[in-house]
Amino acid sequence: MNNKAQSKIAMQYDLRQNNNRGSSSFGKWYAHAVRRSTLNTRGLSDYIMAHGSVYTRDVVEGMVIKLRESIVELLMQGVGVKLEGLGTFYPTFECTGADSADEFDINQNLKGVHMRFKPERTKDEDITSRSFKQKCIMKRLQSVDALASTDSGSDSEEPIVENPGD
Repeated sequence: MNNKAQSKIAMQYDLRQNNNRGSSSFGKWYAHAVRRSTLNTRGLSDYIMAHGSVYTRDVVEGMVIKLRESIVELLMQGVGVKLEGLGTFYPTFECTGADSADEFDINQNLKGVHMRFKPERTKDEDITSRSFKQKCIMKRLQSVDALASTDSGSDSEEPIVENPGD
């Protein structure tokens, strides 16, 4: 893994209050990750190309497409796929139970086939939830109303307010 990937990156969050009156957590506040956008295959290819790749976008995009197709095909064959440093993709079934093996009908009892992902857990590449948290710097996103009253005219994408616990 290169040094750029190992550096801490600011992950933005916002706070939301649980407004479900039937919940035991009603009224409590929770952090939610801010997802500014979702990259498609071309966007991911452009990102990879712009971050030190010697390959052109068409080559990167072709590899990403082939990777996706291969993972899906292998999962359909019951083969898990481990991408070192990222994690393992594996298939699972969603089923309703039958009273006996003889009564089990795959067409009736199988409700879905899922692709699951298990993050890498090796010491150097651990991206499980707790380790991933340690790799990020948490930055609280200000609300739109608060930003309007404190706008400094900056076009920076950096968050203005940091987590008070920093």
